[in-house]
Amino acid sequence: MPLLVVKKQPFSQKRKKPIIIVSKKILKKASQRNLLKRRMRAILTPLFKKREHGQGYKIILGRDVLKTPFKELKKTTEESFKK
Repeated sequence: MPLLVVKKQPFSQKRKKPIIIVSKKILKKASQRNLLKRRMRAILTPLFKKREHGQGYKIILGRDVLKTPFKELKKTTEESFKK
């Protein structure tokens, strides 16, 4: 499984944050899942300052994200949003 999967979805205009999904199958401990969500929010905040209204994103994180260094995760995330 890749580090992360980005899916576009139409959302209401009230929702400005992307949905970040970390499955219990991937990480059993809630503290580890929350750590990954905080890291992703830190990466995504500057990217989502100027976002199209009504266009939302669902981000599904893979198994190896916890082992990936922050800089590499940031680079991978930015590249996937440029596509």
